[in-house]
Parts: sequence; structure tokens; C-alpha cells
Amino acid sequence: MNSAVFYDQVFAKKEEANKSKLAARMRKFNAILVSSFSVFLTQALIPSTALGAVKEKGVDAALIEEAYNYIYPSYALSTFRWNALNETGGRTSTKLNQFVHQRSMTTPADTWAASPLVDCLYSTAWLDLSAGPVIIETPDTGDRYYVLTLIDYFSGTFNYAGARTTGTAAQKYMVVAPDWQGTVPEGVKLVRSPTKDVYINLRVAIDGVADQAAANAVQDGFLLKQPEGGVSSRPASIKPIPESIENYFVMVNQALAFNPAPDRDKEVMSRLRTVGICGADCKWENLSESVRDAWRANFKRLTHQFDQALNRPTTGSPNWINYARPGSKMGTAERSDFSMRAREISRGLAMLGLSTDEASYSAAGYGTDGQALVGSKKYKLHIPAGGIPAKVFWSVTLYEFKDDSQFLTPNPINRHLVSSKTRDFVRNADGSMDVWVQSTPPEGEKISNWLPSPANGERFWFIARSYGPKPEVKDGTFSLPYVETLQ
Repeated sequence: MNSAVFYDQVFAKKEEANKSKLAARMRKFNAILVSSFSVFLTQALIPSTALGAVKEKGVDAALIEEAYNYIYPSYALSTFRWNALNETGGRTSTKLNQFVHQRSMTTPADTWAASPLVDCLYSTAWLDLSAGPVIIETPDTGDRYYVLTLIDYFSGTFNYAGARTTGTAAQKYMVVAPDWQGTVPEGVKLVRSPTKDVYINLRVAIDGVADQAAANAVQDGFLLKQPEGGVSSRPASIKPIPESIENYFVMVNQALAFNPAPDRDKEVMSRLRTVGICGADCKWENLSESVRDAWRANFKRLTHQFDQALNRPTTGSPNWINYARPGSKMGTAERSDFSMRAREISRGLAMLGLSTDEASYSAAGYGTDGQALVGSKKYKLHIPAGGIPAKVFWSVTLYEFKDDSQFLTPNPINRHLVSSKTRDFVRNADGSMDVWVQSTPPEGEKISNWLPSPANGERFWFIARSYGPKPEVKDGTFSLPYVETLQ
């Protein structure tokens, strides 16, 4: 984060605490760079209205909560955007309308994002369409998979480009603001964004360290061309101050003023206006005392309502839990369950979640003994012949729990996953694989199929991914076998 401004001694500790809170929150938001998956833990979440909601002088706490959850994506994106455009030297630091690329494969040292994907390299960008259209040029990637998503300021994915949707031939797109009028150049596809601010996430497949240079060359082929009028001079939003209600109101109403809610949410917005969420016309100091009191009475609870997802039970079902429920609108711009959307975004999922047509994720955190997976025990993970049904690729990655997040676990053989690209595992006669999961090397021939777990004996989980999932994955017919507890 930025070096602290030199305050006098009275304020120094408070500023440092705010920086620490912001850093922790940014670690959650940066999870959106990597298809992080934590909805596994939200399946049994208690509705937050049951957790100390306070009605204050006739202002319903449920309305305060609805307002907070509805606008949470814009708050999260504003926080992430500020960090990307104002901080220097970070993995996501960039300038408007410019890509920043992840150049090397993810390792345990990469703690800038949760549950990082090892199968792809990421590139990200922030567009500001207020100064005019931005042209996106994509290269011919041949048989290399990629998916490029455009995400509006309410976390809705409104456009996909790549192998599944548009093919891998070279293409050009002109991304324009909602109210833009003009001429589209020949050979360029028009993409109209629901909001002026747009977040771009690009995944480019990589096949091991030896493929890194080739994957980087493909990344370099994705170009953004600035608007004719130049880059917007609009400030990059204000600096977030965690748990400051006044700062929160400035941030979300600034975001709404620049990126109004979609017309389909007019009824919602008419309710939220009564509690101070409406855009430029809404200011904290202009609210009635009863509305301010209602926000004060509930704000701390709301900012921590998602923390319960971190209270992972030590016992649970060995089932693999799919992150997208049947009929899920994840990875689209059509989501209407604003409470669930906020919960998922808080854990770094929905902001970058792909639709189930593009990818399917599931997670397992418990063994057949009903206990949480830990590095002090030994397990067998059985992968059926053919692996997870996928048109593109599949993988099962092991992540250790650390600092309220999930990262790759350090190990002496630098192995973190088994996938459709795995070449050095021994197959059974039927083509299946038995993966031996433990912190120390197994004996005999099993060592060839060793997937190391945390050496410190701590908890871990698996995330299974299927890119280009086949129907039996999407409808839940297929599921990986339970993780078998051996001892």
C-alpha cells in the first residue's frame, strides 16, 4: 500500500490500523484476479438479518441491509480500482485503458490473490469509457485457449470473447459507454457496456514453465487502443477507509453517479434513495438523523456479515460442492439475488465468476472420516479415467488455508495439482489415477503420484476446475469420488 502520510503521533496508530484493514480487504478483492472459489463455505450461511439487525427510529434494518448488499459490488470494484490505479509496484498496478499481465506461473509465493489458478496466466485492465470508445484487439491464438470477459460496475459479466464464444482467430471489438452514439469501423464488433467503468479479465492457458514464453507472447497480442479524445482525466475514486461510514457513502454514491444502476433495478433504487443511496444527490450530511442512526446501528454488522464464512467447521460432508447452484446466473449480467451476489463477491468469487457454460468449479474440504482435510493426515484422491469431463482442460488443485485465505502450499517437488496436462503420474489399468495426498513422501511406487499437503499439518482443500465443462458436469451428474481418509 502507499506509504502512510506523516501524521502526528495521535493519529499514527489509527492510520496504521486502517492500512492493515485495507490490505486485508484488498487481499479478498484481489482474489477476483484468479477465479477464487469460496462459496463452498457459504452454503449454510445464516441470513445476516438474523445476526443482530437493529431497527432504529422507524428505519427498517432490512432496508439498510438491502442497500448495503445491492451496492456492495460497486464498493468492492471502487476499492479494487483505486488500488490498481493508485498503488505502484503491485501485481495489479496499472493505468487506465492498459493491460497488466501476470508473466510467470503461480507459485506459493503468490499471496496477492486467493486460490490462484495455475492453469492460466491472468491479464487485467480498467476501462473508462467517458472519453470515448476503447478498441480491444485480440490475436490469433491458434489452439491455445483463452477467455476474455468484460465486467460492469455491478459485477455483471456482459461480454465473453474466446475459444467458446468467438473462436481464437484475430478480432477487434469497440467497447462503448451506454449512451454512446457514433460510427463503428468496418470489421470491428460493437460491444455496448452497461456502465462507463469496465473491468477486463483475461485468462490465457499455459502448459507448464516451459510454455511460459509462448504464453507471454500471446498475452502481448491483446491490445487496448485509447479513445480518440484521450484518456479520461476523472480521478480514480477516493481512497477507501475500511469501516468508515462517511467514506463508504462518498465511494458508493460517487460510483452510482458515474455508473447508474440498470433500468431493471429502478424499483430497488427508489427504495434505496430513502436511505441515502442514489448517486450525486445523496450525501451523508444531508440524511435525516434517524437514517444516519440506522446506518450507524447496523454498519459494523454489515461490514462483517461475511466474516462468518471464515469460521470453517472442523467436521463436514466429504461431498464435492459445486460453486454454481442449478439455474445460477454467475458470470452473467442478469443476477437478481443481491444478497448472495454480495456474499460471493466478499469472498472474491462473483466478480470474476465465469458462467457455467465457460467453466465449472467445485471444492472439497473434508475426508471420508468427516473431518477437515489437514496436512497431518494421509489421503487418497481417486481421479476416474478421463478425469473431469471437459472440452478444454480440467484440474484439481490443493490449497492450504493461511491468513484467512487460500494459497498454494510450498513443497519440495513444486507440485500443486493434478490435471489433464499431467504427464508424470502413473495410471491404473483402466486409465484412472490414485493420487496420494500427504505431507511426507509415500513409500515405493506411490511417490510418482504424490501430491504434497501442508508440511505444517494445517488445513487445506481442493478446488476442481473444468473449462468447457461437458453436460454431465454442468447438471451435476458427474462428481469426483470422495477424498478417502487413510490415517
